[in-house]
Amino acid sequence: MDILISGFSKSFQIKIIMKTIVLFFALVMVINKSYCQVISDTASKQSLTKAYFLQKSKNQKAGAWVLLVGGAAIFAGTGLFASQNLDFNSPRKHRYVIPISLSIACVSGSIPLFIAAGKNKLKAIKATAYFKIEKIPLLQETGINLHSYPAVSLKLNL
Repeated sequence: MDILISGFSKSFQIKIIMKTIVLFFALVMVINKSYCQVISDTASKQSLTKAYFLQKSKNQKAGAWVLLVGGAAIFAGTGLFASQNLDFNSPRKHRYVIPISLSIACVSGSIPLFIAAGKNKLKAIKATAYFKIEKIPLLQETGINLHSYPAVSLKLNL
């Protein structure tokens, strides 16, 4: 009886080990297939145009203004409310710390957005696209001749 039980447990242990190995390799194959993102061609081509950088600059500037005005409004509102309820001996005298901290964070967060908007606007100004006639050497019967072909060129001075 002990031989059957010990034999059963060994085969059961081997089955568990084999299942874990198979599951491990299946997991590795799934992770390997889902490791990278595929970037579409339209997204990569769109990110190099002058209009893209101008739109990005406009959106960043709008977000920066929202943060700046919102933070200033919270700060002013908190200051006006606190000036009407001025009681230094109150146990709730620290209740204005959170709104003032939030307003300072909003105003501080608008500064990098203004800087990034300016940089993107400069990138848009510096981006130029033009047609250029390139020459390519082609082998013909008489030798190597240079043939012209039109090419689109995009110059980014980053």
